[in-house]
Amino acid sequence: MVELTISIGLLAILGGMVTHWFSMQRKYQARITQSSEGQQNVLMANWKMSNELRMSRSILYPRPNSDKSIKSDSIIYFKNSCGEIICYYHDKNTLEIKRCVIPNGVAAPAVDKKPIAQGINEVFFTAVGVENRLVDIYVRSLESYGLESVYLIND
Repeated sequence: MVELTISIGLLAILGGMVTHWFSMQRKYQARITQSSEGQQNVLMANWKMSNELRMSRSILYPRPNSDKSIKSDSIIYFKNSCGEIICYYHDKNTLEIKRCVIPNGVAAPAVDKKPIAQGINEVFFTAVGVENRLVDIYVRSLESYGLESVYLIND
């Protein structure tokens, strides 16, 4: 009876150790998955915004200050190659980057149904360079962040 009790106790200890190890591995895998998703969100956001910005005509806001110092904001307005005014902005409530088309005239702005990116904690657009043709995009999602510089190639 004593031998049986000792062996059951040893099995319980070993079972607890194995269960703890599996639990730690599951938590580690969840952290890796979350980090990977954050990196993917940042990369996709930068890629989508920089592609459209690169082909745009001009940046309307933010512009460098009058003393030539740089200005950053979580919103950007620019005129695309078709002449439409486009706005990217960060919605802090839903943690999304949204795209909006501002029509010429009295119509209301049209916000795209699908956001540019989700799970984004911070976005900053910085206007730099002469003639306001260079924009830096900083995007952060939890531990992941990305910085992209975009030069407007259209005149």
